[in-house]
Amino acid sequence: MISVHSIRFAVFGLSLSVAACDDPLKATEIVEEPRVLAARVEVDGAPGRAAPYPGERASVRFLVAAPELEPALGFALVACRAAPANVGLARCAEPIFAEQALLEPEPVAPRIEFQLPEPASETARPRLLVKGVICANGSPRVTESPSTCASGDQTLAVTLEVDLATSAEANQNPSFDTAELSIDGEPLTPPSALPSACAGSGLREVPAGSVHRFELRFPESARDALVSSDDTEVAVESLLLSHFASGGELERAFSPIPAETATISTNIEWIAPGDPGAGGRLVRFWFVIRDLRGGSDFVERALCVVP
Repeated sequence: MISVHSIRFAVFGLSLSVAACDDPLKATEIVEEPRVLAARVEVDGAPGRAAPYPGERASVRFLVAAPELEPALGFALVACRAAPANVGLARCAEPIFAEQALLEPEPVAPRIEFQLPEPASETARPRLLVKGVICANGSPRVTESPSTCASGDQTLAVTLEVDLATSAEANQNPSFDTAELSIDGEPLTPPSALPSACAGSGLREVPAGSVHRFELRFPESARDALVSSDDTEVAVESLLLSHFASGGELERAFSPIPAETATISTNIEWIAPGDPGAGGRLVRFWFVIRDLRGGSDFVERALCVVP
């Protein structure tokens, strides 16, 4: 059970970045330590919509990837309306209206729930700001230093800004529900379980050092239409596909899908790691799709590398 605590602090977060990697020698696409890869906004009763209206209840859920199974996480998050800004750290334009914290780490996804209040003043482009810290196997400091974790473990500082719904537009989340995700031309389905000793567990097995190709394909409905301010020109969203693995060699981390691209698809080569051990080596994969306006979705898959 997640315990919720009232938290009053100024959070000094960095922008949520799927490319976050302190060591320039580490491959961005390989997850070797806990990392925040994405966040998804969902409106209660309309989970496909990433943009709540005033009065609606919604939530923001963060995707934390790690090499180990079910890492214990602590977190402290706040939500407010974002101040207009083109540079510098994101800040609140109005008082914080939601706070959520888990001070004793548990193997759960960091999440904040809120009801969006009416704005104090009208803005041309209202935005939601969620920021805070996530601690891998540790607890956040909510009284001393909110940008660190009490245990001294890795601090994952997050800041997420998304467009809010207006009378003219309400952004929808792209979705993996209608996507085709395959490896070597065969569908790759969600795993029913993730055992650390994976040989013979029922997971798809691939030989050590073998070369494979993932393909992701989405229907055109995965991206929203965008109407110009004078209603004379209709375009579509640009999308960004991201892909990460806990082992082996992945061709790249990002596949941009510009608005002018006719098909929403990408291919990525992956080389399985060598020397998996007698029990096989579990390799996890995380796939993320973003519309670059706050809408997103993500899924996880897994394979077993065997000798």
